[in-house]
Amino acid sequence: MAGSWKMQAVMVVAAALIVSGVFAFRYPGYLYEIVDRRPVPEIETIEYSSESLDQTYLLYVQLPPGYGQSNKRYPVLYALDGWAATRMYSRAVLPLIRRREIPEPIIVGIGYKNSGRVFAGAIFLDGRRARDFTSTPDPAIPRSGQADTFLSFLDDKVVPFIDATYRTDTDDRAIGGYELGGLFSCYAALSRPELFQRCLAIDPRFAWQDEQIFEVEEKAAAAGIPLNARIYFASFGDRAFTNSAVAFMADTLRRREYPDLVVEDAVVSGRRQTATVETAISDGLRFVYDSPTR
Repeated sequence: MAGSWKMQAVMVVAAALIVSGVFAFRYPGYLYEIVDRRPVPEIETIEYSSESLDQTYLLYVQLPPGYGQSNKRYPVLYALDGWAATRMYSRAVLPLIRRREIPEPIIVGIGYKNSGRVFAGAIFLDGRRARDFTSTPDPAIPRSGQADTFLSFLDDKVVPFIDATYRTDTDDRAIGGYELGGLFSCYAALSRPELFQRCLAIDPRFAWQDEQIFEVEEKAAAAGIPLNARIYFASFGDRAFTNSAVAFMADTLRRREYPDLVVEDAVVSGRRQTATVETAISDGLRFVYDSPTR
């Protein structure tokens, strides 16, 4: 009986090892995630002011695991909507890093002082977003339509500051935003393609001011501006019909046949808003970094 029990135990252990080996072979990323226990640095908060917009911003910098123990340079992911976006991107990015599905980016969230650390509600109804993220003013929203000024602030001030402060790869920058932030992300990719090489536009509000973003795209195409980027558009499942402009934008960019532009558009669904956004972020990151192991 003792021998039989030992034999059964050996067989169970052997079976477990075989299953683990097969799983690790087919899904090596999950094995990496289990063994990668590098600590994640705390988010750094930096005040940074813009004279042109008369606004004090908060930069939330999330360094990747192992940053302090390495000498390498890292790509940078700029996330609009500050604290909320930084936390969401961090939750989405960390598993992908640990599974080695994407490179290890430095995340820089850009938010407003005194806006509160909330995800939904006030932060997305904040008039400062309409000021910074739209390129055409809405008469009903004072100071809206200053996207180009905000983009210049990023280009001339924020990006050089981050590059001077951290070990960044200056040839690998991404930008991501949700709703009006997604609209701005697309605007930035079209207007200054040399600034961002990767773009995530999550449920972008292309309907703003009669879909003026398409005029921006037409002007960029007419000017012969070369687009060298990977752009990911996401529509939410319950808005897929009303947000058909997203699919149209993706198709328009594909028809231009830019040699160095790769575009993906997807419909993402979920039971909760935060979960849906995080799913879109994860899928978008896999696409724009184009380095999955699975």
